[in-house]
Amino acid sequence: MENNIRAITGYVDLYGTKKRKVVARPRIYYTCGNVRLSASPDLAVEENGGLKLLKLGVTKDGDRPEVVRIMLRIIYQAATTRFKIESRDVVYLDITKGNRTHGSPEDADLATTIDGGCNTLAEMWLKVHPYLPDLR
Repeated sequence: MENNIRAITGYVDLYGTKKRKVVARPRIYYTCGNVRLSASPDLAVEENGGLKLLKLGVTKDGDRPEVVRIMLRIIYQAATTRFKIESRDVVYLDITKGNRTHGSPEDADLATTIDGGCNTLAEMWLKVHPYLPDLR
């Protein structure tokens, strides 16, 4: 509960003066082969007719930058299956430090890394559960 309160307070501190409308948070997934990753944002807002998807960082130490980049890329790739959205419209808000990180089109190369990780996970799953090949 405390993290939720900090997240809302931090969001208002960063964006309180902008005209935005909070909308229903979409449940979206990124699928690669038999692996499905939940990619739902913590908050979704409408701004100037466009959708912004936000992931809220509320840990004391914050998340590592490479983890944030991967998280934003997965959310973006999942969102593009349902919405017209740009990578910069997916944002990580580090509530503790008051920083924000936007998704970047330069992170397109992460798609290969993410797919590779999904394929490795699927192979590991088959070794552990050879009779249950579908992870969904």
